[in-house]
Amino acid sequence: MIQSSGNVASDFFEKLRRIPFSVWVLFISLASGGIGYAIFNNYEQRETPKAQMSRLVEGLNRYYRSEQAFPPSLEAVLEMNGWKEWKKIGTNVYMSRQYHYFYHLIDPQRVVIWGIPVGRYREKGETYLTMGVRGTYEIWKGPVLDRVESERVSEIRVPTYRHLTLYNLQKIYSNRERESGTETATRQQK
Repeated sequence: MIQSSGNVASDFFEKLRRIPFSVWVLFISLASGGIGYAIFNNYEQRETPKAQMSRLVEGLNRYYRSEQAFPPSLEAVLEMNGWKEWKKIGTNVYMSRQYHYFYHLIDPQRVVIWGIPVGRYREKGETYLTMGVRGTYEIWKGPVLDRVESERVSEIRVPTYRHLTLYNLQKIYSNRERESGTETATRQQK
């Protein structure tokens, strides 16, 4: 037997009214807790540092191949690749995805870039160092540094092996062997 739509709706609301008040409170609490967690989790993901070192090396490599020299600042690389999310925050200091990048041009054939995590969740990031010489690159990665060490590191224009050991940096990528034809490049970066 077919019921009219008015009776179906009234039956539905009648059944809803029979649900105990405590069940409604529980349902609303769970729903609002889930929404709150989703909002917080989205915020945490957005604020967690995400290194862009591989992307930066690719952009630098494109620039180097076209100009046969490294740029005086990263602005030329950012413009060439259309990276709008990068912000210049100081003299040769740039920010992207909760990382500060310190760009040091030693000469037109040598460059050093430090990537240091910042922000509320900086402990979830890692410290990066990229050294470029004539279009070849080495990327080093290590643990997050405290704020005092981060300030010291950002001023190191030409890192030595003593610095690499002191800050516990491990080589994760090198295309120097590939360029010379002796070995294949090693790559462990995410």
